[in-house]
Amino acid sequence: MNQQFFQSPKILLWIDLIGAATTALATFFLLAKEMIPTGISFWILCAMSLVAGGFAFFDLLGLALAPDPRLPLKVIAILNTSYCVAVACICWINSANLTMLGSIYFAIESAVVLPLAFWEWHIANRIVRDGSRQL
Repeated sequence: MNQQFFQSPKILLWIDLIGAATTALATFFLLAKEMIPTGISFWILCAMSLVAGGFAFFDLLGLALAPDPRLPLKVIAILNTSYCVAVACICWINSANLTMLGSIYFAIESAVVLPLAFWEWHIANRIVRDGSRQL
């Protein structure tokens, strides 16, 4: 795939939107409904699903309304990092009840979201050689 593909703020917002929507659906339908037991309460998993759905909605608004996609990309990078920190705290607080499948799911989720967040931050702050910011 073309290297420029992953350097476009709009493409990264689309990737984030798809990932956030997938996380929202998976957290609700697989985890909260206990198709995959995690050891975390239904209500916390529902809240996590709503947050991920909110991120997807924010991505959509950023794509549709923002004249410059770098600002929503920067915001979502911060939100994604905060989400991963919150997930780590939730897992730590619930460590006595956390199942192996729950640990694996949240570790994989964080292993995908954190690098994406750092890449989003990098691209949102990128300056091309001539000093202008590239969209």
